[in-house]
Amino acid sequence: MKCKDEIKILIVDDEPHVLDAVSSLIKEFGYSSVTCDNTDDAIALVRKECFDTVLTDIRMRKTSGFELLEDIKMINADIPVILMTAYADLDNAINAIKKGAFDLITKPFSSEDLMHSLEKAVKHYDLIKIERKYKIFKKFTETSEQGLWMADLEGKITFANSALCRILDIDKPEDASKTNIRKFYSDEDVLKLDNDILPKIIEQGHKTLEMPLLSNKGKITPTIQSMFLIRDEQDRPFCLANIITNISERRKIEKTLRDHHDRLEELVTERTNELNDRVKELEKFYDMSVGRELRMKELKSKIIHLESELSGYKTVGNISHSNCWDFWECPLERRNECPAYKFNAGRECYDVASNYCPRVGRDFVNCWECPWYKKLQSDTNEK
Repeated sequence: MKCKDEIKILIVDDEPHVLDAVSSLIKEFGYSSVTCDNTDDAIALVRKECFDTVLTDIRMRKTSGFELLEDIKMINADIPVILMTAYADLDNAINAIKKGAFDLITKPFSSEDLMHSLEKAVKHYDLIKIERKYKIFKKFTETSEQGLWMADLEGKITFANSALCRILDIDKPEDASKTNIRKFYSDEDVLKLDNDILPKIIEQGHKTLEMPLLSNKGKITPTIQSMFLIRDEQDRPFCLANIITNISERRKIEKTLRDHHDRLEELVTERTNELNDRVKELEKFYDMSVGRELRMKELKSKIIHLESELSGYKTVGNISHSNCWDFWECPLERRNECPAYKFNAGRECYDVASNYCPRVGRDFVNCWECPWYKKLQSDTNEK
């Protein structure tokens, strides 16, 4: 409800002294006023500004107060219009009521009569606005998916909407009336409400928290609650209100996401382990391949060395055998014709005493299969 100095009255009369007198009285009452001496300007002002009451004379030179009343009702049907007249009769009164006038006062009127009529009109208009706001509020709350309760400072519910009834398993909003809000909280949460939450709301004005509600059937519903304090005209704590959001579906989605996340982590772990095992296998195979390659290189080196040694043996063998006599029947006197002898620059082909072969520079023991060496062994044995 507005303060007195916020209440604005429109005064319409074609007589200046009446405008001044009525405006002065209204100012004494604590209201603010706007004066106008014709209906055209009055209609323009009603369209442009917000007035709590219109006070107009019935008989004016250009247009009557009844016509102005009809025009105002077309603009705003709720605004109270008080008619002033110096010619009070039954017809005027009936006509005023039919056209929707709030009151009819007769000139000259006392300040008390004017004050009484204005106060009734202002309160009536306030009630109309409150009722309209309540209808809007009720329509909003009934179509809202969020639960709402209003309670007195003791916690007794004075209003509940349909969404709250669905959460609390209540048949209809009227059944929640006079029920204490603590009924729908666990014992632990009731202690939090009494010792912490409600005192802070009274002190700070509001608080938002996540807290479950218990239904009449024992069902637990996770909710986010926005509690706030409503104050009266004197700024004193008047009642509590709570807007409740059901987050059951959100919790289900969060659980599904957590499950998917956990499963994804398991799959990542499994795949990581598989890849690590594969990497180890590849590293092992690589080590084996590298070792095999090194062994192959070592074998190749040995083969090359053996081939080189064998080539040397073949060379000596060719010198010793390919152009040699048959050493089993070799007449020693013909050694000047022996390629091996010639190769050794005229030295003895062999040294019988030391078994030394001048060709290879080593003992005959473990020598190549030299027929000459075999002949030497045979001759030695016979001796």
